[in-house]
Amino acid sequence: MKKIMIFAAFAAALSLASCQKEALNEAAGTESPVFTATISTGTKTTVNATDGKVAWESTDKITITDASTASAIYKIKSIDGNTGKATFEVESGTLGQGPYTATYGTEPATAQTYAATPGNLYMTAPETSANSFTFTVQCGLMEINLTKADESVKSIAVTGTPTGKSETTYTLTCTQAQNIATKKSFYIALPAGSYNKIVITDSEDKVCTLTAASGITVAANHIKPVTFEGSKLDFLPKGALPGVFSVGPNATDKVHFSKGNLWADASGTTPVFYFESNQYNVQSSWSTSHVSHFFWSKDASVACAASYEEPGATSSDVFFTNETITTAKAGFTVNVEGKERSGWRTLCKEEWQYLFNTRSNASSLYMYGVTICGKTNCLIIAPDGFTGSIAYSYDTSTWPEAEAAGLVCLPAAGGREGSDVNTVGDSGLCWSSTAGDENHAYGVYFTSSSVSPDYPDRRNSGSSVRLITECQ
Repeated sequence: MKKIMIFAAFAAALSLASCQKEALNEAAGTESPVFTATISTGTKTTVNATDGKVAWESTDKITITDASTASAIYKIKSIDGNTGKATFEVESGTLGQGPYTATYGTEPATAQTYAATPGNLYMTAPETSANSFTFTVQCGLMEINLTKADESVKSIAVTGTPTGKSETTYTLTCTQAQNIATKKSFYIALPAGSYNKIVITDSEDKVCTLTAASGITVAANHIKPVTFEGSKLDFLPKGALPGVFSVGPNATDKVHFSKGNLWADASGTTPVFYFESNQYNVQSSWSTSHVSHFFWSKDASVACAASYEEPGATSSDVFFTNETITTAKAGFTVNVEGKERSGWRTLCKEEWQYLFNTRSNASSLYMYGVTICGKTNCLIIAPDGFTGSIAYSYDTSTWPEAEAAGLVCLPAAGGREGSDVNTVGDSGLCWSSTAGDENHAYGVYFTSSSVSPDYPDRRNSGSSVRLITECQ
């Protein structure tokens, strides 16, 4: 039988069950310490759903650590079916002098494997010098119930702060993707604490990010059920933000923005492209290992030109365009979480214009001159249907919630002339994929007091690039 959390329905039965169990270390031929181990009422992690009894399992093991931090593993030798007492014998390791501490199972691993039923839970016993322990459960289970047609789950990552510890992520991985067309439960063992983010990855590597501003509390020795169905499960390509933005008159003209501006490591033979880890990240100096200001390629059909005969360009410069001057849209490959992912592009001039000027309620869905986490004069764009208000300033405590609501930040990353980066924090320009002439291309230019979605700038002026991906 698998070990699971104790349900409230069993509480009365459990209080009557014999939860006192003695563990005896009987290492044959040695004078190993003798230990007795009791489990405080209602804290054992095996529950018989038929009669509510609590019992040891034959596969149970405990770890005992001595004063020098040396540890030994004890396995079940026998179980008394009448009293519930278990005798443990040494499986491996040797103990020295006490005081001793004991652990049942292990602390919840940050990497866990999916099973249809819950697994072991973590218990510890306080330090003792008297060879006697009382175990208590230190973790609980989050039961994540998911339902969505035509979706299969590959992994679930839960991030939060265990009591008395720093923020940690626990990931449950499925050896085979689990179909959630009908409700399926996923169990993740977590130390008691508060958890504020759940990231679900489907079989196509798209992700659904669910956040809880106040956190989901997981208590020791309890199951915490959380349920998400249908429309709540919006799976996005990895690297995409949740907001939906209309960039044209058709129902299909909807996009998601990338989680940050594009940057490239151009220190090698071929540039490798990434997204900034935060939307508001900017680079105030030039470096071939972190290029964040791109020239617009003279040849609109290539993403990175080997050379560019324009003033200020050097052989180490990186050039950008991901679309021909026609309406044909080409994908752009970006390294997201260690994997090359395609399907990204820039908006053309007409799409930027639609976003700022034409979509429903467009004039109230952006604001310039916003400060985010200390970065000044950012341009904020709200998604379709946004009913909140855009603030003039966000800090590290308020921006995550705004970002979860779909707000996009274009930081005032300045521009680059040759190797000189200037006007950072004052203005910014994000390229479009539309060329003007052989020396100019269009972009979105913004300052503390204005925004222009169709600004013609010199191709050899290093500027920002923000990618999008079409909504599925």
